[in-house]
Amino acid sequence: MRDCYGFVHITWLIVVFFAIGCKNETKPKTILPDSMLSLEVQIGQGMNIDPLFGDTLDYVGFPGSIGYFDENNFLPFLIIGKEMEPKDDIKCNYIASIRLNFPSESHLFGLAFPVEAKYQTMVADNYDILSTDKASLKLWLHDWFSNAYRERGLLDIAWGNETDLYRALLTNRK
Repeated sequence: MRDCYGFVHITWLIVVFFAIGCKNETKPKTILPDSMLSLEVQIGQGMNIDPLFGDTLDYVGFPGSIGYFDENNFLPFLIIGKEMEPKDDIKCNYIASIRLNFPSESHLFGLAFPVEAKYQTMVADNYDILSTDKASLKLWLHDWFSNAYRERGLLDIAWGNETDLYRALLTNRK
């Protein structure tokens, strides 16, 4: 009888370990990029200085501040927040890429939201939230970019998630 009890016990342990092992295999782990950057504000909210073409926009000023994460300034970030001044260093979550396609070139913007409450006007932690809970903001930004860059020949606007933006950051980082 003792031999049978030990066999059942060992068999039960093997079944449990097998089930745990199978469960882990069915759900592959994904590594998400760290979506926080420290951005230096260079153009304050409401300014109509164009970070893409180096002149002024003949349209209402930017709906957020423009910041960069390094001295190369290859990728402007539109930071949706309040009370940010040029030269402020703001910790932000980047959540989307906005690609503006023109006839002869395309330009990429990052979309970011401040982490600190004193700079926040709203919270969106990722692209899915922007596309669902904050869809009106996404539509409004789409309209703003369409109107602001219409005279420059803007063809279309392509949105991407934080992973697309992360790839662009890795590709262009020197």
